Order: sequence, then C-alpha cells, then structure tokens
Amino acid sequence: MEPDERMSLERRMNHLERTLAAQEALFRRNAEILDDIRKHLNRPVNWAEWVMAGVATIGGISSIIWAVFVQPLDARVNVLTEKAVENSANIRSVGDYARETRGIIDVHTANERHVPRHNSGNK
Repeated sequence: MEPDERMSLERRMNHLERTLAAQEALFRRNAEILDDIRKHLNRPVNWAEWVMAGVATIGGISSIIWAVFVQPLDARVNVLTEKAVENSANIRSVGDYARETRGIIDVHTANERHVPRHNSGNK
C-alpha cells in the first residue's frame, strides 16, 4: 500500500471514529432525556392538591371580579332603586293632585252655567 493511500485511509478511519463517538454521545444523551420523560410521566399525581389549587384559584379570581366589577354596580343599582321608589312616590302624588284638581273642576263646572263669550270687538 502506498503512503498516500495509507494516509487517506487513516484520515477516513479517524473521521469515522469521530462521527461514531459523536453519534454515541448523542444516543446516550437522548436515552437520558427519554428516561427523564418516563420518570416524569410515571410519577403519581396528587389530584387532591391540584383540585384544591384550582378551587382556590377560582375563588380568588371570583372575589377579585366581585370586588372590582360587581360590588360597585350593586351600589349603583341600590341608588337607582331608591331613586325609582322616590320617583314612583312623586308620580303617585302628582296623580293624586290631578284627581283632586279634576274633582274640583268637575264640581265647579257642574254648579255654574257657562255661556260662550262672543268676540265683542266687532260692534
């Protein structure tokens, strides 16, 4: 075998050895990652803890929503309800005054004789 061929062959063999070592390292690392994933998937889940955390989260969010949005609206609705009751009482009193006034007018018109007035400007 000639020296040039021998050098070329040695270079190719070194390249193959480095490639094989790199692939072996990658294979080992992938196997470690898969083992970690299997360990994580096979670990038992504490469902009670997760459920309690979810309930606590929902409760906290709902109390924040109540404090920020619903409570101020509830106060405004209470004010509007008071105003509506007040306005309803005012309307009833106006209706009572109107009935009383209508009664007075009816009594007045029933007891008087009304004669139409003629335009006296054209004599």
